[in-house]
Amino acid sequence: MKICIITDERTGGTVFTGCFSCTSLKVLHDPQTRSQSRFNRDFKTTKQLMDFSFSYADVVKLCYHSFKVEKYREILDYCIEHNIHMVFLHREDIYKRSLSKCVALNLHNYSTYNKNKDTQPFNVDKNVYQRNLNHYNSHIQEHVSYLNKAKHPYYFIVYEELYSNDELIVKLFDSLGLTIQDESKLKELLNKDYKTEKKNKLILNMEEIESINKTFAKPKFELTYQIKLK
Repeated sequence: MKICIITDERTGGTVFTGCFSCTSLKVLHDPQTRSQSRFNRDFKTTKQLMDFSFSYADVVKLCYHSFKVEKYREILDYCIEHNIHMVFLHREDIYKRSLSKCVALNLHNYSTYNKNKDTQPFNVDKNVYQRNLNHYNSHIQEHVSYLNKAKHPYYFIVYEELYSNDELIVKLFDSLGLTIQDESKLKELLNKDYKTEKKNKLILNMEEIESINKTFAKPKFELTYQIKLK
């Protein structure tokens, strides 16, 4: 079985992908951005990237930020051609996702907040914040629409549901025919606390960010070929 996780930064994708390692499957995170450091490889084409990734692992996570929309279509086409299961991981609160990325960039920290490190308050760059929103929205709408037009089924998992209901990952694994082999690790992954609130308290211009949110709509799309989890 081969699975491609279609997502972006700050959507809980690292943990979500790690959950599959609690079954019998081998996982690979973001080969497009880390191929040189991890494998000493430079992929010239999408096919090279995908061929190598799925020869190395069973579950591959690919993020929007590393590809143009047109390049991501090649990824979707590859998955369709090779009968690879596609799983969208979408964060409904696009504003918290964008803010999380900005905070991570400012703190140079993509993991848990370090209370022992002397960290100064900062302003979030409003232009970067809005670019994050635009980029994410354009990708999620395009990719869902693309698979709908191809009449190709896909799983659609919502971040907020995944991390508030442990049963959702169980239902997904059941639908895929996967068996959980390490329940304690799975539970630990799903309940990890990154101390997000402590990070956000360092933001000085939160009111400006919130004013942007009021004028920026969430993406709209129809999940025509979503595989329903029972």
